[in-house]
Order: sequence, then structure tokens, then C-alpha cells
Amino acid sequence: WKNNTDQPVYIFASVDKVEGSSSRHTMTVYIYGKPLPEGVTYKSRSEITECLPREDTIYKDDETIPTGYQLETLGMRYSVTAEAYLDKYVNGELEESILLYTDTYKGNPAEILIGTGSPVSAGETLPEGLVPIGTAPSIIADYQ
Repeated sequence: WKNNTDQPVYIFASVDKVEGSSSRHTMTVYIYGKPLPEGVTYKSRSEITECLPREDTIYKDDETIPTGYQLETLGMRYSVTAEAYLDKYVNGELEESILLYTDTYKGNPAEILIGTGSPVSAGETLPEGLVPIGTAPSIIADYQ
């Protein structure tokens, strides 16, 4: 971060534990400087500009899974490209929009174990999560 003004800036930061968690924390940062002109505000925003599924899937043989079945160990996540903007408003009207940066998350391929073990016997109960070979991987859409 760079102060691109000719005025001093004061930065205060605090870290607090997230209630109920032994390892998570939140950080709050306050930045103080010369007041903005009357009626001027800034807001940040982001836009997802591209969202593409991964074309690759990682398959591994597993002899603990019966032949003819598969087990998904990791769902596919899309590749996502987003742009971050800083919008300047004057008296509530958008006056200027500045592209700050573009960022891409590559996502991840699905990972699936393919059964090479003994076939399932008649009346045998399949372990939880097994599906017939060729079942499409799940898609985790947590980018919104």
C-alpha cells in the first residue's frame, strides 16, 4: 500500500480471535487521513468476468474400491477471473471507476478413485459415496 497523497496518513490495525475457533482471527484496519471533499465517497467492488470449468480430472486406481465403482475425493472448482474496481461517487452519482487489478483463481480438477478391487457380491451393501464408474464429477460453485 502506498500513500499517494501529499498529506500524512495514520494506520491502526487490530487482530481479534473468532469466537468459537482456536485458530481463526479477524483483522480490522482503520486508515485516517485528510477528509474527502463534501459529498465524495469511494466504494470498492468486484466483477467476475470469466468462469470456466476445469477440463481435467485426476483418476487413480484403488484396490479397496470394488471394480465398477468410483469414489470422488475432491470436487471440481471452476477457474474464475475477477476484476477489482474503485468507484468514486459525488453526491451519490458515480463519477469515475478505476480498474485496480485483475485476478485469476485456477480452480482445481476433480479427483476420483477408480475401483480395481474385488467385485461386489450379491446382496452386499456398498460403502457410502461409491457411484458407478463414469459418473460425472461434482462441481463446487463457491465463487459467487
